[in-house]
Amino acid sequence: MLFHGLPVVVDRHRVVLTTADGGQATARWDGRRLSERTGLVDDWNELETLLARDEAEALAARVVDSADEAGVDLTLIDWMLGLSPTERLNFLRQHAASLAPFVDANTAE
Repeated sequence: MLFHGLPVVVDRHRVVLTTADGGQATARWDGRRLSERTGLVDDWNELETLLARDEAEALAARVVDSADEAGVDLTLIDWMLGLSPTERLNFLRQHAASLAPFVDANTAE
């Protein structure tokens, strides 16, 4: 990514901007705001807006790719298939146990 022609690297929560003189400006990115800013940047707010826009565009692209034409969330299927059979059973048992109080409450009425 470029910001006023200067390279910006975003590595998870760390943003590094290489300045024109070869120095660096850094900040912490939480997905909405830049904090812990160090170094000189002309307009941190503009960089923050640019990062937020890029993140929103990337999220929108993932959302489009996450469902099939029937609206089925393929990411959940992929996640479940990534678990071992034992992990799947454990997940289902935990989920059933968390719903048990609601089932018991409805059958008592």
